[in-house]
Amino acid sequence: MYLRGENKDFYNLYLYKYAGVDQTTGLPLFNATVTQQDKNAGFFADESVGSIVSTTNYTLADRYEMGSAIPKFIGGFQTSFQYRNFDLSAIFSFQLGGKFLSVEYGNHLYRAGNIGNALSQELVGNTWTPENRDAKFPMAFYGDTFFTGGSTFGAWQYSDMALFDASYLNIRNIAIGYTLKNSILERIQAKSLRVYASPPNIARLTSTSGIDPRMSLVGGMEVGAAVYLPMSTFSVGLNVNF
Repeated sequence: MYLRGENKDFYNLYLYKYAGVDQTTGLPLFNATVTQQDKNAGFFADESVGSIVSTTNYTLADRYEMGSAIPKFIGGFQTSFQYRNFDLSAIFSFQLGGKFLSVEYGNHLYRAGNIGNALSQELVGNTWTPENRDAKFPMAFYGDTFFTGGSTFGAWQYSDMALFDASYLNIRNIAIGYTLKNSILERIQAKSLRVYASPPNIARLTSTSGIDPRMSLVGGMEVGAAVYLPMSTFSVGLNVNF
């Protein structure tokens, strides 16, 4: 899924370009750059050489450079403050730039024969039917029908429909605490007492819901790869110093 060469980024994404839905047939459209060979073969007769057209014939479509999968910046920061007896601290991680190809999204987008199995929520009410011709997605295909998977035509032959902005902001950890007053400490003969709550990975902001660019730094997951993402947990605690 990369086009590599002199003066090109090593992770220069090279994919088919999705061009929407053919409202007459419900088939997906892909961009193609017209060549003389195409015209000699009888395709795109009314188009000039070099022009970009849309076609439902995937075998005539072309791949295009889509930019680098590598982000421009990766980093983190933290902050903390205190007000009276309350304290709060938070740790953030972020990534800016780059592209993320979701192979699983590309593979299962149209696989309506596997309802409930990795099917994109975006499909609900948003696929082409004769009554819904303005849908974002083509008609849903069943079983092993044409276009059921992004790699129908060979390894890594995916379109940019499954390509997303890889930028994100993740709240890695946040802790909220309260320190009890001295009058209470005197009763239990303690020097200090603090109660706190800490929910790690409580939130993540990305360009698209359900897409997690942290899964890969180089543009996406390999088919069949298993990745366990950081869990969102919640813990409470009590610190007592006698």
